[in-house]
Amino acid sequence: MQKADEKVVLPPDYILLGTKIAKKFPYMKADEWKSGCLVYSSVVLRDVLLLSEFNNWIEFVNACRYFTKPSVSKEDIEKGHKCLEEFCKGCETLYDLDLLSPNMHLHLHLHQTMIEFGPIYGY
Repeated sequence: MQKADEKVVLPPDYILLGTKIAKKFPYMKADEWKSGCLVYSSVVLRDVLLLSEFNNWIEFVNACRYFTKPSVSKEDIEKGHKCLEEFCKGCETLYDLDLLSPNMHLHLHLHQTMIEFGPIYGY
């Protein structure tokens, strides 16, 4: 995974990760998490996860892409919500239910929170 990580070329507005994958990303800052989730994970995990697990992860990544844009529209919120719904459904079929946390349920309420309180980067 580290070799794949080192080949990643980041788009503008993304930062290099300050730590190696093997160190398990301690004390990751928000902008590092954004790069890790939106860019690195789709490259690094492609050959590590089963295809069904990878495709499910990409649903989460796509939701994050919609929710972390500099300007988030209501359409973005709805599209991100659909991605999170698919991600949660995928998790229910791929993993044992005892592995799923209450946060999985909260994913499905994030869109309403964003409509009421604004983009997630605002709070």
